[in-house]
Amino acid sequence: MHRPVRLIPHPSLSPMPWKNGGGVTREIASYPAGSGLNDFIWRISLADVEQDGAFSVFAGVQRSIVLLDGEGMRLRWDDGARHDLQRYQPFGFAGEDALYCALFDGPTRDFNLMLRRGRVQGRLVRQDLAQGESRRETLAANDDFLLAFCAAGSIELRGDTCDTYTLNTFDTLEIGPGDTLCGELVGLAPDSVLLLARLQLLD
Repeated sequence: MHRPVRLIPHPSLSPMPWKNGGGVTREIASYPAGSGLNDFIWRISLADVEQDGAFSVFAGVQRSIVLLDGEGMRLRWDDGARHDLQRYQPFGFAGEDALYCALFDGPTRDFNLMLRRGRVQGRLVRQDLAQGESRRETLAANDDFLLAFCAAGSIELRGDTCDTYTLNTFDTLEIGPGDTLCGELVGLAPDSVLLLARLQLLD
């Protein structure tokens, strides 16, 4: 069965308040379709962080965050632990953690992946592509979903059994369940960065 593929352009995303009202988020995709903040199995989004403050709490959810724009932020836990986000470097943490963020120098924009424990598992990996670089890849094999997010630059995805898609900065390609999908990734701009979320449903 050929995998369904959906291009999600960044300009099509609508802003909504954070769960705790402390910022603005733009949902890119979630599963099941139409699910809300309390019943999604997986969710990806963009968040604009304009001031220091607490993160929303998502009990039973494993989160990953990636700094995209801005000078960065420091994450702090109640026990004194802290972590400084580095641009394009995924960082995972528990959604139930009481977590506070302090901005270094002005607003940031971040990519977020949320996975509900016991319902889905997955990983978020980064791929860098120079302009004109072409890389052959198994895009999706054992994954139920592959989410390809262009974090910087512009990338072309040429699937063997799907159309060719161009991802500009902050565009996303959602690839659903089906047969193994192989193809090529091609960098169309200098220093292009792709984030790949490979997800497997558990029930």
